[in-house]
Amino acid sequence: KDLPSLVKAVKDAGLKVIWTCDPMHGNTYKTNTGFKTRDFNNIVKEIINTVGIHKKIGTRLNGLHLEMCGEDVTECVGGPEKLGETDLSRCFTSACDPRLNFEQSVAVAFAVGNALRAPEAKKTMSLPQVPSVQYGSVPGMTKPVSRLIFGTLFLSKVSQPFKLLDSIWSKGVNAFDTAAIYGEPEGSCEKILGDWIKSRNVNKEQLVLITKGGCSGAESKWAARTSKAQILKDIEGSLGRLGVDTIDIYLLHRDDPSITVPEIVDTMNELIKKKKILSWGVSNWSLDRFKAAVDYAKSKDLVGPVVDSPQASLAKPAGPVWPGTTHMNAEREKYYTTKKDDVSVFAWEALAKGFMTGKWNQNDLDSVEDKPYREKTLIKAYCTGSNFKRRQRAEFLAKEKGVPLHCIALAYLLNLQCEMFVLVGTSKLNHFNSNVGMFDVTLSTKECKWLNEGGELQA
Repeated sequence: KDLPSLVKAVKDAGLKVIWTCDPMHGNTYKTNTGFKTRDFNNIVKEIINTVGIHKKIGTRLNGLHLEMCGEDVTECVGGPEKLGETDLSRCFTSACDPRLNFEQSVAVAFAVGNALRAPEAKKTMSLPQVPSVQYGSVPGMTKPVSRLIFGTLFLSKVSQPFKLLDSIWSKGVNAFDTAAIYGEPEGSCEKILGDWIKSRNVNKEQLVLITKGGCSGAESKWAARTSKAQILKDIEGSLGRLGVDTIDIYLLHRDDPSITVPEIVDTMNELIKKKKILSWGVSNWSLDRFKAAVDYAKSKDLVGPVVDSPQASLAKPAGPVWPGTTHMNAEREKYYTTKKDDVSVFAWEALAKGFMTGKWNQNDLDSVEDKPYREKTLIKAYCTGSNFKRRQRAEFLAKEKGVPLHCIALAYLLNLQCEMFVLVGTSKLNHFNSNVGMFDVTLSTKECKWLNEGGELQA
């Protein structure tokens, strides 16, 4: 029991030593008939355990002290011949210490070889001791959640997704957002994320898995599918692709008002009881339906939604940016602020699809009818007079503080009074790393108000 701490202390001290194992003398005992002997099984067990300890710590067992001979003696019990204490008298010729016979010696050699060749146990990939991000809390979750959440929407398009995920984790980001419909083909982003978790042996005590279901794909314009049968089907698919037994936070991606709130809340609580999910929330629900779910759950002593995920950014969209989506407004912000201890907000499209990085100008708005459908929708939503002014104010502060424009936009969200988390999805590591800079930006309450509303910026 003391060997692991001893080996680790020597390694940490930087000492160069030769480690040997003597499994013979410590396993010697005297039988009732007066024979001094050793148990073959205990000898092998000590060797294998010692090899395992060194592998786990990252050191090497360099030698073994064994007492053996090439003769068919009967001095140690056990082994391939299954010698017992009554067999010892048959051929006990040692004048001192009991030796392994030929069969036992060969068996030990094979056992040692197998132990040395055995693959090393995978090291658990844990978060860095000094992360580059900040953490918040989600109601019902015992694990801290990074306030920057990596969105995996584009993961299936990345040439080296594991390398990207490794780098993101190394920054301290422990929360990953995905969905049953993400990727080409659908579900491939969940599969890639799950394969990475398994390949890297990611520390599940630190990992926060967020996925979404209850939504159809592009062919049906992302229509909701939130019946009990559809939710159960989606959750089983996600669990399989992610390779886990439990999802930390499960979000319903869309809402179907024809399905009653009690039916949905009851279904989600059934999943919690079965330990399929730890907590749940919604994305793109009306505030009234969200409130109704909270109230119903409270009245029945059930677990209500603890996360709401609307579009939220410094740029306020003129309308839905995707079919069936919702976005942050003053009413929602007020509700989230008063319910800060009960509801966390996961903001998607936090940079307004690139608008808050400088994408699009007045010329794009003037020629909007010539654009493809998707881009046309986004330009009409974000390229408003009010948003151009917000961006100009953000550009001014970015220059004053010596930081990129997008860091001002993201820091603005983190400074809202609700429990805010920012979703960022990208296929490029340099883009993600630049977003981490938002944690270095300090904005005053007056600056946040000025960014949103304009007027005079007072010191």
